[in-house]
Amino acid sequence: MTNLTEKETAMIVAFLSEGINCNGAETAEELLSDNMTWMSATDLCDTLGWNKQEVGGVMSALQEKGLIVDCGESARGARDNDWYASDKTIIEFFHLA
Repeated sequence: MTNLTEKETAMIVAFLSEGINCNGAETAEELLSDNMTWMSATDLCDTLGWNKQEVGGVMSALQEKGLIVDCGESARGARDNDWYASDKTIIEFFHLA
């Protein structure tokens, strides 16, 4: 299992909660089949109450661990890219959400 800091855990929970709130997933398998965990740095600042530097640092660490993925754009038309929880994240950490 991947070791996480307190802030990394909080961000993972934010991603997973976003997906669950969007599609009503009750299991990791349901979220894997319809991964709606999409969030931008701005969304994460709003959700977690952190500044952009804090969010960026944690996002970088989670990306290095293979836990979040950069979409390279925003399908929602937001000014910053959307990111989503990787399959690994959903499988390992769904129980936290």
